[in-house]
Amino acid sequence: MRRIRTARTLPGQTLFLRLRAGLSGVLILIWTCFCAVFGIFTLIVSPSGKAYLSLAKYWAKVALGIAGVKLVKKALFWPKTDERYLYISNHESVFDIIVLYALLPKRVVMVAKHTLFYIPIFGWGM
Repeated sequence: MRRIRTARTLPGQTLFLRLRAGLSGVLILIWTCFCAVFGIFTLIVSPSGKAYLSLAKYWAKVALGIAGVKLVKKALFWPKTDERYLYISNHESVFDIIVLYALLPKRVVMVAKHTLFYIPIFGWGM
């Protein structure tokens, strides 16, 4: 059986990293709930959804900042702004949707299972 190499941590670091991860998770949850509620009101002000999508991009960038994630753009090509693209994420990370919103230059629209829309606050903000 192959052993996966991981970064070495000092004895006190493990507790610190767990506390930081827990605090980041709670802060991202609070930020997401706030943006979901605020997002509902942006749809009233801007029925076309432009304000909502701007809020989603801002939400993603702040959420990644809270988590301490630094994005680095490396690509063989970068999408042209006058064309449409289909991106498929595999959900190997909890950050894939957030990263797509934060990095992609144009409007991003997600496709989701209909039952997700029934979740209070989260589903209403989708």
